[in-house]
Amino acid sequence: MTRCTFVTYSGLPDLDPDDRRVLDILRERGYDCQAAVWDAPDVDWSSAGVVVVRSTWDYNVKYGKFMEWVDHVSQVAKLFNRPDYIRWNSHKGYLRDLSEAGIAIVPTHWFERGTQVDVETELRKLLEEEHSGKIIVKPAIGLATSGVMLVENANFSEAVSHVRKLLEVFDVMIQPFMASVRDPGERALTFVNGRYCHAAQKAPFQKLAAAGHAGEKPVEATVRELELAENVMGVLGELVRKYNNGGKLSDDDAFLPPPLYARVDIVRGDNGDPLLIELELVEPSLFMGFYPLTADFFADAIENLLKRYERLESTHS
Repeated sequence: MTRCTFVTYSGLPDLDPDDRRVLDILRERGYDCQAAVWDAPDVDWSSAGVVVVRSTWDYNVKYGKFMEWVDHVSQVAKLFNRPDYIRWNSHKGYLRDLSEAGIAIVPTHWFERGTQVDVETELRKLLEEEHSGKIIVKPAIGLATSGVMLVENANFSEAVSHVRKLLEVFDVMIQPFMASVRDPGERALTFVNGRYCHAAQKAPFQKLAAAGHAGEKPVEATVRELELAENVMGVLGELVRKYNNGGKLSDDDAFLPPPLYARVDIVRGDNGDPLLIELELVEPSLFMGFYPLTADFFADAIENLLKRYERLESTHS
């Protein structure tokens, strides 16, 4: 029987509660399932079976090592989300691809690491262009609030130093402060195998915590939010194929199924229109605790993978 391994990080070795729920469901169905820390030296990934990346919540500070791990595991096991999705999504430059594909995103300006940037002048210019007098600085490789800073006149000098320090390691993205992250709140729409499941409202500047422990609450997505999220999911395969092929598409490209899981995070612009703020394909909380049946649905999707690879193994044996 094909084994299933849920991947986490050393700060959460027993998994997020959501993922433990799914793991327990699969075990009750008779599957050999385990949790493993992605960078633990004693894990034999060649015997890990179907590997489901979940709470790898330190990948941003160990990025090079994490991407080496993705490359290794994808060669010796079945990695999900697929490595193509992980590579593309692990740097927030994917927002540029989505914008070019016609997806409405939060306006984003980029400072590229390794290029000459007059941080003080450019940051001041961006701040003065915003009628709210506030902008958000983020590292392009990051999660939760790691490296995120709300910038306004009062802390501008501190912000300049912060951006310069970030640029030593990361590309940096600058976005307008979106008042809607506080009211009515950022919406996180969860998809499994490309199908919409449910939504949650995130807390402003949400801290890194297990699902359901950072101020989230269940909500109903609006028609326009779901329409935007569906459009995002609809262009993913093409964008990732282009990313893999240096910006080109070919009829000979391998078909890329939808990701096993995805979370589409949406805010509202000043005019009320929904805007994509982030797409999460690497390690998102999926807020299944608010919707218990989703854990069964996620377990079903993983079970289908396990059965598929069992059939392939029996065919080749």
